[in-house]
Amino acid sequence: MRTSFYAALVAVGVSVLAIVPAATASVVGATNDPSNDAADPHPGRDLTSIGIAYHRGSGVIEGTFRLRGAPTDDAPGHVNLFAGVRTPEGCVEYPAIGFGVSTASGGASDWAQLLGEGQVGASSFAERTGGGTTTQRLRASLDGLRPLPVNCAIATLVDPNDPSRIFDTAGPIDLRRVAELDADLRGVPSSLRRGRSYVVRLRVRNRGDAASGSIRLSIAKRRGLTVSGSRRVRSIAAGRQRTVKLRVTLGSRAASSTRLRITLTGARKARARVESGLTVRRSKDAGGSNGGEGGRKYPRLCTSINPFTGTLDLRDCTV
Repeated sequence: MRTSFYAALVAVGVSVLAIVPAATASVVGATNDPSNDAADPHPGRDLTSIGIAYHRGSGVIEGTFRLRGAPTDDAPGHVNLFAGVRTPEGCVEYPAIGFGVSTASGGASDWAQLLGEGQVGASSFAERTGGGTTTQRLRASLDGLRPLPVNCAIATLVDPNDPSRIFDTAGPIDLRRVAELDADLRGVPSSLRRGRSYVVRLRVRNRGDAASGSIRLSIAKRRGLTVSGSRRVRSIAAGRQRTVKLRVTLGSRAASSTRLRITLTGARKARARVESGLTVRRSKDAGGSNGGEGGRKYPRLCTSINPFTGTLDLRDCTV
């Protein structure tokens, strides 16, 4: 049996409470865990749901967990939520990446990248919301780090004073590969004559590791703005891209400055958004072209509680 991720940190003298969080895959997974199955009766030491999302392209990792009840000072807990590599023995193989967090309000919240047993590749503080409550969310941006080929996740809730004392475990779960879209506009004129149509190119890339499925284009309505062309982009394989042509026209009712905003939605709610300013040409303008702005929207993992079942639901809330 391989050493657990948490134990590996302890073995190299790194406390998960003070580790100084879009893989060759963009992956996501979640599961519910039975209530009242913990080794301790306190509801704040009983995991009931976990979820994790790791996005290769954006370098963002997000995690969430839910407890049967709120943690208290007299029953502290520490959650380790990690993505790793599945083997016949479970989700126990390196490399791994994930979070270590005190369940109490104001407690430490950290992320770590583990490259092997006793090898901490990188670590730092993680963002957290909901500390000290039943539902807590974690997030970290891992810019500049090599993506890791993780495919499973597991969470353990342990005694912060004795990590070998495990109160509850959730998982392991398999992580599903997902598409991750971004887009940019090319050939946008620096100024446009009213009533004249211009061809612009929309480049759509899939930085994830699953096919995007058919992509729908939604163009925000603006007074006097007309955009013609297909509102569908054929499925894009993982790591590939497509470019589509659109015709843009500013009519007599258009404002002198208009925002062109396009939202792209693929299968399983993979999304991206791109914007560009369109300016009506004045008589002295010579024309020219520019590109769109900030085509990419990082995937976001939202949580909500099902009021009928009490379970933790995950959804994509990229905006």
